[in-house]
Amino acid sequence: MPTTTTTRARSVVAPRRAIARVALVLLLTFLLAPIAAVAAAKKPPPARGVKSDVKYVKCAVCQEVAKTLHRVAAKVREDKGKKLTEADVLEKVEKVCDPDAEEGEWLITHDLVERGKRLDMKHMGGKFGECGAECKTMQMACERIVSDRDTDVAEMLFTDGASLARAGIQAKLCNDANEKAYSACRKPAPALPKTRPKGPAFKEKDKKDVEMARLMKSMKGMGMGGMEMFSRDNMPGMGGGDDDDDGLGDDPADALGGYPGMSDLASGDGGAGAPAGEEGEGGVSGAWGRMKASAGDAAAAAKRAWRGLFPAKKDASASAASDSDGATGDDSEGEL
Repeated sequence: MPTTTTTRARSVVAPRRAIARVALVLLLTFLLAPIAAVAAAKKPPPARGVKSDVKYVKCAVCQEVAKTLHRVAAKVREDKGKKLTEADVLEKVEKVCDPDAEEGEWLITHDLVERGKRLDMKHMGGKFGECGAECKTMQMACERIVSDRDTDVAEMLFTDGASLARAGIQAKLCNDANEKAYSACRKPAPALPKTRPKGPAFKEKDKKDVEMARLMKSMKGMGMGGMEMFSRDNMPGMGGGDDDDDGLGDDPADALGGYPGMSDLASGDGGAGAPAGEEGEGGVSGAWGRMKASAGDAAAAAKRAWRGLFPAKKDASASAASDSDGATGDDSEGEL
C-alpha cells in the first residue's frame, strides 16, 4: 500500500507532466509559426506563359527541342548500349519540356528578346534564370510540339536515332508538311504588333538553387512527397550565420522591406498612424524583439519543467528526505 508521501508526490508529478507537455507543444508552435509565415509570404506566385506569344517563338523553340533531343538521345544510347529500350528514350522525351529537369535546362538558359519586329530566343551564355513568364511561354510552345506525340517522337529516335543527324530530327519535328504539329517552321513567324508590351528582364538564378530544385523534384518523384524548397531569398532570418539558436533572426526588415505597403513596418515605424522612430515599441521590429524575448522565457520554462519531470537519481535516504520536503509544501522546484 503506497505511503501518504508517495501518493502526494505522484499527485504533484502527474499534473506537472501534463503541463510540461502542453508547454512544449505551445513552444514549438510559437517558434515555428513565424518562420513558416515569413517563408510563405516571400514565395512568389507561379508564373504563367503568354499564349499569344507562342506563334512568334514556336519555330525557334522547335529547333532548340530538336537539338536537345538529338543530344540526349545520343547520350542515353551511349550509356545504355545494347540494353537501350524505347522506354529509356521516352523518359528523356517526356522531360525535354520540363524546366526543372536536366533535359529541359535549355528553357532556363534562354531569354526572349524583342529585336525589331521579331521575338528571338537568346542564349544567356551559361547563366541560369528563373522560369518566369517567358520561360513558361517557351515551355508552352515545346509542349504543343512534343507532349501529345511523345511516344511517336520516342519511337522515331529509338528506331532511326542512330542514323538521324540533328538536321534530320529538326526536319521531321519542325518542317513536316503533312502534320500541323510538326510544321512550326513551315511559315515565317508573324511580325510583333507595336501594341505588344515588352517582356520582363532575365532574372538570374543561382546554379545551386537550380540543382536543389532538381533534387527535390526527384525525391518527390520517388514518393517522398510533401517536400518543398525555399531559396535563400525566400528564407530571411532562417539560419543565416547568427549565433542565436532560436532560428528567428534579429530583425524582420530584410523579410518585409521589399514589399509594397510593408516598408514602413519593416523600418519600425509601426505602419500608418504610428510615430516614427519607435522601433522598440511598435512596428514589426518591436514585435519581433518581444517575440524572441517571449520565446526565450518559454524555453526557460520548458527547461525547468523538464528538470522537474526527470530529476537526477538519488539514493534511498535522499529520496526519503525529498519526500519529507514535499510533505511540508515546498514544491517550488520544477514548477512552471
